[in-house]
Amino acid sequence: MTLIAAVAAVTGLAAPAAAAEVSPPTVDRDADPGTSIPVSKVVSTPAIPPKPDVVLLVDTTGSMGGAIANVRR
Repeated sequence: MTLIAAVAAVTGLAAPAAAAEVSPPTVDRDADPGTSIPVSKVVSTPAIPPKPDVVLLVDTTGSMGGAIANVRR
């Protein structure tokens, strides 16, 4: 878990992602059983960020053997 956290912190993956905006955010209408109400929604997503630098860490001590095996699965 420490290895993954370190990689996330170095690559910027630990930063919170910007949320998409949905308009209208909520719809409050009554519907009779068996009926439907069409709702048009518009979703605006943030711009795709530039590609992050990738950092590869290698642990040759064997202490992370279990974590590395889990990632390989």
